[in-house]
Amino acid sequence: SSKNIKLIESMQMHTKEERIHPLFWSLIIIVFGYEIIEEVLQISLLLKSIYISFIVTLLCSFIITFKWKISLHMVGIGSITGIIMSLNYLYGGAFYLSLILLLLSGLLAYARIKLNRHTYPQVYVGFLFSICINVFFILNYNSIISTTSIFLSSIASRL
Repeated sequence: SSKNIKLIESMQMHTKEERIHPLFWSLIIIVFGYEIIEEVLQISLLLKSIYISFIVTLLCSFIITFKWKISLHMVGIGSITGIIMSLNYLYGGAFYLSLILLLLSGLLAYARIKLNRHTYPQVYVGFLFSICINVFFILNYNSIISTTSIFLSSIASRL
């Protein structure tokens, strides 16, 4: 594990430097995963846009981490919240789930700050940027999918 080979001090990954390797390998795995399940993703452009929004969110988190310690907890819950809010906008039926996720997001943000794991900006930026990326990709998936599919396929084939 990363801890055994001294890439990280603890599983908490307190510094931004400790987050680089796990984020890098997560990004590699999700891009290769795209290639593996691409045929399944062809069935639903919406599902494909959700997967691509995860890749873009992870890539942005990876890049931000070189300069700053963003709250990855808030990135995760922001992604799920953005997806559910987008699906509610497109199809309805998830309004209350969206509200519950917003409430849980607030509780998680409070916990991350109260535990002194993150600052307010790290929590807010993690949440808001991930919501924005996911909402943008899902609500604009028809025009984005063709462009990003070609891009991701070319990246994965070169790895």
